[in-house]
Amino acid sequence: MTLSRRQLIVQGGAFGLGMFGPGMFGLGAVSSIAAPCEQGLSFAAFRDDSAFGHHTVRFTRGGQSLTVDIEIAFDVKLAFIPLYRYRHRNREVWEDGRLISLSTETDDNGTPYVVKAEARNGGLRVEGSSGRLDLPGDIMPTSYWSETIGRRGVWLDTQKGAVVRSSVTEEPTETIDLATGRIEAVPYRLEGDISCRLWYRDGCWVKLRFPASDGSVIDYLLEPVDGSA
Repeated sequence: MTLSRRQLIVQGGAFGLGMFGPGMFGLGAVSSIAAPCEQGLSFAAFRDDSAFGHHTVRFTRGGQSLTVDIEIAFDVKLAFIPLYRYRHRNREVWEDGRLISLSTETDDNGTPYVVKAEARNGGLRVEGSSGRLDLPGDIMPTSYWSETIGRRGVWLDTQKGAVVRSSVTEEPTETIDLATGRIEAVPYRLEGDISCRLWYRDGCWVKLRFPASDGSVIDYLLEPVDGSA
């Protein structure tokens, strides 16, 4: 059975808000990217209130490095007829607040994309669908898992390997729904190459909303990782 966003919020309320402990959201200095959600992130994705996929983020520490593994899977169907399929895998390695390497593979409804990037001579060498780019060493990817990334304004597109830009406006704190209940979070509105709203709580990404190309609205609902609080 596929749950609607409202059903998942109501049923998920039994988990409580215990998953939002102080250790989970500890973001280091702004100059250094930390893993603010040590347990990882798991979002259920909804298209006009109907579940159609998941987006997960997992963190692994090794000495001074942080490895981030991301998986996205979307499936749009009409009854049992597949209409759209999206798969994305992304691995990022960070050191001292900088992206050291990135490797992504994407299947956008049958169209493949591959991006490779690595730190080189103080910058970042990128090979992707947009060709080869040599970018500043402090460029950040469109993975959004940290508030430091989300409010940047200039990013490396992790699907095509292009540079994308948007204006970023911080908006007043709002109360939002999660699968575990309701929390206060800070929203950012992005307008430009990327148009969406991102919400963060204590540096950690907790919600996303954006318009799809067909006019539908995509919402992310944060769930307990691996089904546990």
